[in-house]
Amino acid sequence: MVGKEGDKAEDLFNKGLEFQESLKFEEAIECYDKALEIEPLYEGAWGNKGVCLERTGRYTNALNCYDKVLEINPKSYMGWFSKGNTLYNLDRNEEAIKCYEETIKIKPDHYGSWNNKGNCLAILDNYEEAFICFDKAIDINPSDESAWALKGTWLDKIDRSEEAMHYYAEALKINPGLANIWFKKALCLFSSDKENSNVEEYVSQFETALDLGLPSEDEANARALLGYGYTTLEKYSEAKRELEKAKGIDDQSNNEILGEEIREMANTQLAFCYAVDARSLREEGKVDEAVKVAHQAIQLDNSCNAAHLVLAECYLDQKKWNSVISEYKGVDINKLTPDLVILIHTNLGLSYKETENIDSAITEFEKVLNLNDMAEGNLLEKSKLPPILNALSQCYAMKSASLNEEGKLEEAITAAKKSIQIFESSDAGH
Repeated sequence: MVGKEGDKAEDLFNKGLEFQESLKFEEAIECYDKALEIEPLYEGAWGNKGVCLERTGRYTNALNCYDKVLEINPKSYMGWFSKGNTLYNLDRNEEAIKCYEETIKIKPDHYGSWNNKGNCLAILDNYEEAFICFDKAIDINPSDESAWALKGTWLDKIDRSEEAMHYYAEALKINPGLANIWFKKALCLFSSDKENSNVEEYVSQFETALDLGLPSEDEANARALLGYGYTTLEKYSEAKRELEKAKGIDDQSNNEILGEEIREMANTQLAFCYAVDARSLREEGKVDEAVKVAHQAIQLDNSCNAAHLVLAECYLDQKKWNSVISEYKGVDINKLTPDLVILIHTNLGLSYKETENIDSAITEFEKVLNLNDMAEGNLLEKSKLPPILNALSQCYAMKSASLNEEGKLEEAITAAKKSIQIFESSDAGH
């Protein structure tokens, strides 16, 4: 551009550039338009106008500007690159790839084109070619985290978790402030941790991601999985805090953020944390409060054994025998250790005895004795066996009395003998 008109166009261009750098895109576009009225072949003005239009979401108009740049200068690698980026934003990935290839023909070491071409190829499921592009970008500029992070993301997507974690780690060495990469790396580690051998590591990574700040969807998932990690580490108060936050974010979105699997897991873990709280309250003698908290747990997860167990024990404390019996029906005995199974049958026996359901009480007490015999006497402490035998003896005595009242004399005698036999076998009989 030569002469006063050229100077005026350049002044307008520079003014537009100032607006653009201040993110005042409409004012910048106005300046570029005025510069183009003076100098219609002003390549830089067309290019920058395209950038401003793209930044304000007007992709089709931006494409027209980049086409004008390439009409003026077909060798403008930035024109091809910018056009490729706009086509990518319009989900026209195959066309975008062609533009990136034109950029690379003109400037073979153009990092952004190799990187973005790789991303477009991966979107089109052409992963191996994509990885070649990411590797080329890394060779050109190993100190830029973008290609490391993108390759990690796509490796993760096709379940190559170990490789993905390596690339995430490299990206984080360059830029430790990438919250989304900390989140992805933690998620990768969580998913591959089948034996709970890396819990502290992924917990630390989720914590870092959350400290740096995540969008709502990622935050909810990170907090839910962090809560799971804390539960595994038996840090129940921390787990409850994170799980409640995750649930709060999900509730605000009308359950549209957490996936069904993560939501179910979060509810299960939170229910367990409430059950732990309920047990602590019971041990402190705060039985009424423990009952309320245990009910909260069951509302979240009706299959929470820990909640049903502690609630049944609270009802036992309150001598609500029918409630004890009802609550134990919610327990899946197959998931319990033998000592807990023994405890359930013992408490059921006592509750049935108190409600005068003698046959059921006898059944439960005999289950206790049979289980203990099968374990060669190792399930019950010696001090706990005599009270059970004594209770069973009393049940047979009560049964004998009942049968006698019904006129079933022989059955009454049999029950009485059984009562005496059991009584004599306990410490109480000596």
